[in-house]
Amino acid sequence: MRASGILSRYIFKELISPFLLALLVFSSVAMMAKLIDLMDMVINKGLAPGQVLLLVLYVMPSLLVYTVPMSVVLAVLIALGRLSADAEIIALKASGISLYQMLPPFAVVCLTGFVITALCSISLEPLGRRAFRGHVENVGAQHIAAGLQGGVFNNTLDGLVIYVQEFDPDSLQVKNIMISDRRDLSQPVLIVAARGIILSDQNNLQLLFKLYDGSIHRTDAAQKYEYAVFTTYQMRLLLADIAGAENKPLKQKELGLHSLFEQARDRKSQGLAFLRETTEIHKRFALPFACLVFGLLGLSLGVYLRRGGRAGGFMLSLVIVTLYYLLLSLGEEISKGGFVHPAIGMWMPNGVMGALAIYLFYTTAHEKPYPFGRVYTKKIAPFCAEAAKRLINRIDRIKK
Repeated sequence: MRASGILSRYIFKELISPFLLALLVFSSVAMMAKLIDLMDMVINKGLAPGQVLLLVLYVMPSLLVYTVPMSVVLAVLIALGRLSADAEIIALKASGISLYQMLPPFAVVCLTGFVITALCSISLEPLGRRAFRGHVENVGAQHIAAGLQGGVFNNTLDGLVIYVQEFDPDSLQVKNIMISDRRDLSQPVLIVAARGIILSDQNNLQLLFKLYDGSIHRTDAAQKYEYAVFTTYQMRLLLADIAGAENKPLKQKELGLHSLFEQARDRKSQGLAFLRETTEIHKRFALPFACLVFGLLGLSLGVYLRRGGRAGGFMLSLVIVTLYYLLLSLGEEISKGGFVHPAIGMWMPNGVMGALAIYLFYTTAHEKPYPFGRVYTKKIAPFCAEAAKRLINRIDRIKK
């Protein structure tokens, strides 16, 4: 007997709502840590609301890589928890509909999560990270004058350290300023002045220092020391050249997939370690498969959520996600440390939990008891449901 299109649409509706809600909640919670840094930039560097939204857009792919798989497993467990709690799963089985025939709507959600996660992991995340860093550095450079504080070393611009004893943010005048310029390591320069004014030309991306009553100290590669005293001195910096990300080495997470392969190949040809690059490559391909593993595992366990319903599904999803990402973190560390090959370390979570998911799905679909089935049904599932209810009640009391 085939499951009708009506049944598939019915199950899909049960899945899509918790999936979208979970994606919104998980992404919002993950974004909170980033918003703290963004609010600091709004206050100290004059970041405009439009720029904040742009930075949020750059950050989203790196969050979706983790929140999409989490949303998939939560949606599956909540949907099946509701169906099991209302005895609809039993009714479907009694009608001759097997778990295999109920699979299509779950497969659609899992594959959708797989595609989104793969797109973010392989392409959008490194692109967003590069754009985020470049935009932040440009904003920091353009607003460096407004961000100066008396008695604080400012290193917003790479290679430059600026210290002022007193700073008037209204007139942009400074007293006792010191500028350490190490952009050219062969000729480091130290400039000291009794007073001055700092002007930021954001339209032309320039920073102008007008300094009075000071001295310039310079050394070269031959350790030759030069010293000059000035009454008036002007120093002009091109912010685009200083803050431009294109001249700076990129981290592994910021590199595109092609660049990662090239960097790993270059380091290998030079006899250097390339474990970090190889680990990052395998991680980007392994993460999307978490959606499939989570979906299959949730489908196998969710059938038994007769007690607890949505609350039990929520708590069980947290257990599955926590276990998976703990294994992922362990695999990443031992791969980078050279204890195992990166392919083994980064695919270990998918292998371990995927094998468990296949076994549980097979036994569940054929209605065979598995070793911890009774323990899960009578102990683990009710415990998850009760823990979730207590957590929800505590949150409600805090709100009141």
